[in-house]
Amino acid sequence: MKCPQCGFENFDHARTCLGCGLQLEAPLAPPLPVEEADGGISLPPPQLDAGKIIVDSIEIYFRNILSFIFITIVSFLPVSLLVALLIAVSSTNQDMLAIGIFGLALIVVASMYLTMAAMTHAVLQHLQRGAVSATMALKAAFPVVITVFAAAVLQGLAMAAGFILLIVPAFIVMSMLAVAIPAIVQERIGAVDALRRSAALTKGYRWKVFNVFFLIGLLNFALSAAFNKVLIPNAPTVGMIISTASDFALGGIQATAIALIYYRLRAIKEGVDIDGLASVFD
Repeated sequence: MKCPQCGFENFDHARTCLGCGLQLEAPLAPPLPVEEADGGISLPPPQLDAGKIIVDSIEIYFRNILSFIFITIVSFLPVSLLVALLIAVSSTNQDMLAIGIFGLALIVVASMYLTMAAMTHAVLQHLQRGAVSATMALKAAFPVVITVFAAAVLQGLAMAAGFILLIVPAFIVMSMLAVAIPAIVQERIGAVDALRRSAALTKGYRWKVFNVFFLIGLLNFALSAAFNKVLIPNAPTVGMIISTASDFALGGIQATAIALIYYRLRAIKEGVDIDGLASVFD
């Protein structure tokens, strides 16, 4: 199915254009052609629009919220089990408690990146089929958790170096390396190669990638300010519950946005359609 807005060739029953994010459920009028210097015409190239990424990410997240919640619960199940174990031994064995707290920190980080990796594949499922299988997403994510963790550590070190040494501003590094985790999940490459891959894919689009992070951060700031000034002072328990739920949702929306950026960049730069992206899991 050819997108009537950007001309990208999607698979036959696509619900969303991978080139520009347009909903393909209803036929639209074709775009106006653009005149070239030699008198010929061509369709306008696909664009990476930050606002469109945010809107699509929110829609994808809430359409599949039960699957995303299930992914998060399964990913963080080891954390809950370890917390229960630490509570049981806290009064009898202080040495074991110290070791357990260190292990808990590692498991929390691993669970967080397992969630991000699974959501990357879940976004692909939504784009491909309009539905998400949490089991399939977790199955795709488990084998790459260690690689994802290693890439996240390298990404953090690169951002810290940019911030401290002022060689490259940290926000540019963040934008440059933003799609490393989706690259690992989708292409099954190593941590260092994923960082290089992200740098190549985001080249020429880093300000737009940064705009996505900025808009999500702005939304988070606005919601937090509203909760802290209105809800929490007047209804502390309800305010804390809603604030926690909001943070949870925004984290999921950001993970969805990162995956969506990766798929859109591959469509824009490489012309890879949904079927091509999914073939790694066949």
